[in-house]
Amino acid sequence: MAEPGLDWAAGSPEEAFAWLVAPLTPKQFFQKHWEKRPLHLQGASGRFDGLLPRACLEARLRKGLAYGKELNLARCGADGQVMCNGKGLANLTAVKEKVAQGCSVQVVHPQRFCPKVAALLARLEAHFGCLWGANSFRTPAGGKGFKAHHDEVEVFMLQLEGAKRWRLHSCPKGPLPRDYCWDYSEQELGEPLMELVLKQGDLLYLPRGTVHKGEAVEGEESHHLTISTYQKFSWADFMQKVLPTALDQAAASEPRFREGLPLRCLSWLGEQHSAAPRRRRAFLAQLRSRLRGLARYAAPAARGAGDFLGAQLVARRLPPVARRPAEGVADVAARAVRWAEPGAVRVVVESRPGSEPEIQIYHSWDNAAENHMQDVEPEPACIVLEGLQALPTLQALNRACGEWIPAASLDSELLEGLCEHGLVETGDLGRVPRKRPREPGRAARRRSLLRAQKGCHKEEDGRCGTGAVGSKRKRTRKKAKRSAFGTKKDAVLAAHVLQGALSVCKAQCLSVSPCEEGGSSDDSSDCGSDAGSSFDSADSEPGHRPQKPQV
Repeated sequence: MAEPGLDWAAGSPEEAFAWLVAPLTPKQFFQKHWEKRPLHLQGASGRFDGLLPRACLEARLRKGLAYGKELNLARCGADGQVMCNGKGLANLTAVKEKVAQGCSVQVVHPQRFCPKVAALLARLEAHFGCLWGANSFRTPAGGKGFKAHHDEVEVFMLQLEGAKRWRLHSCPKGPLPRDYCWDYSEQELGEPLMELVLKQGDLLYLPRGTVHKGEAVEGEESHHLTISTYQKFSWADFMQKVLPTALDQAAASEPRFREGLPLRCLSWLGEQHSAAPRRRRAFLAQLRSRLRGLARYAAPAARGAGDFLGAQLVARRLPPVARRPAEGVADVAARAVRWAEPGAVRVVVESRPGSEPEIQIYHSWDNAAENHMQDVEPEPACIVLEGLQALPTLQALNRACGEWIPAASLDSELLEGLCEHGLVETGDLGRVPRKRPREPGRAARRRSLLRAQKGCHKEEDGRCGTGAVGSKRKRTRKKAKRSAFGTKKDAVLAAHVLQGALSVCKAQCLSVSPCEEGGSSDDSSDCGSDAGSSFDSADSEPGHRPQKPQV
C-alpha cells in the first residue's frame, strides 16, 4: 500500500514526484513503467484529501465556467457518447441538474483556481522541466461518462473520492501516438490489457496511447483528478524545430544543397510514376547523401531549438510555489549564492545589427496561474542588461544547477540586483560543497596508459627512462591560471557562440539554460494535459516582446 510518506506541499520538486509514485522509487518507475506499461498503485484512502475539494469547484462554478472550453458534460449509453454542453457559461444549478440525469462533468485545468493543484503541478514542472496540465472528472454512481479513447500525453489518475472501474487496452495504432483518438469501438479493441477498480487514494498511470474506458461503481459517485505531461514533447516534435534550421545552415554553407534538381525528375518520381529506375536510384542516393550531411549542423540547430523552447517554457509554466523573501544584500560578496529556482529563469543574449548586444533575464516568478495552459500570449517578466559584462556571473549561476557557490568572484552589483528581484538567494559560505577530484573516465585512463607506455621503456639495467615523451607529458600538465568562473576570453567566446545561435534562429528568443552542463538524473524525464486540454500554441512564436524594465 502506498502511504503518503511526506507532506508534498512542504517538499521539494523531487520529493513531490517521489510521493506521487511511492512506494516505487522514481528510478524504478522510469525503468519499468514510463512510456512502457500501465501502473496501478493502491494507497491510503485519505492520501489525496484536500487536493481538490468539492467546495473549490463549486465556488468557481458559481462564477461560471465556459461550456466546451472550461467545462464539458457527457453521457455514454447504448447510443454511444452524447455531449450535453449548453451555451455560454455553466453555473452550479445547471450542472447539478445534468449530473442528476447521469452526465459526467469534466472541469478543464482546475489548477487555474485551485491553489493546491497548482502547487503540485508547479513542483512537477520544476522537476520534469516541462508543462503539466490537469482535469477533474466527476461521474455519478454507475455512470460511464466518456467513451473509450486514448490520449497523447502521459496520464496520472488520482482517485479523490469513490471508486471507478477501468478497462485498459493497447493502442491499435502502436505505442506512443502523437495524437489523441476517440473513435474506438469495443469490437476492434479486443481483449483488455488490464481490468481494475480504482479506489479512493489509488493512483493509475497510463502511458501515451493506452486506450481506457471508465465506469463508476454502482452506489458510489466517482471523482478523480487527472494530471498529465509530455504533450508534443517527443523526438519528432523537437526535430521539427531542428531540421528547418539545420537545412538553412547547410544551404548557406554548402553549394550542393543549392544545386538544381535533375532535369525532368518529377516525371519519374512518385508512387505511380516509376519509370527510369536507374535515374531514380541515383536521385535517392544523392538525397540520402545530403540528409547525412545535415548531421554536421545538428549541434547549433539543437542549441537554437533548445533556447527557443526553453524560453517558451519559462513564459508558460506556473509560477514557483513560494517566492523567497529578498534577503539583506549588503554583504552579498562574503556569502554563498544560487538561483532561487533554476528552472524559473532563462538567460537570453540578443544581438541586433547596428546595436549593442543585451542580456535578457526572463523569469516565471510573476506568471499568473489563471493563465496557465490558456490561449493567452505569455508576457513573462524580463530584466534587461546592456552589454555582455554580466554574462560570466550568469553562466556561473547556471552551471551551479541550484548548488551554492561563493559570491566573492562574481559581480556583486549584479547579485544585489538579482537578490532584490528575488531571483537569487544567499546563504552562509559553509553551504558551498567541497569539490571532489574527478575520477578519469575510460577514455582518459586509456590515453594515460598509452602515454605511460610511450614514455617509459625498459633500459638494459632494468630501469625506466622518461625520454622526450616524458618531458612533453610534464609540459602538458601546466595550465594557464584562470578564474573558477572562466576567463575574459571564455566570456567573449561564449557571447560569440550565443550570437551565432541567435542568427540561426532568426532573431527568436535564445538562452543559456540553467543546469545545461549538469544534465538531469535518470529518473527525471517531461507538456500537456488530458482530454479537453490543448497546447496548440507550442509551435508558435510570441506575438510581441514583453515590457522589459531596465535594471
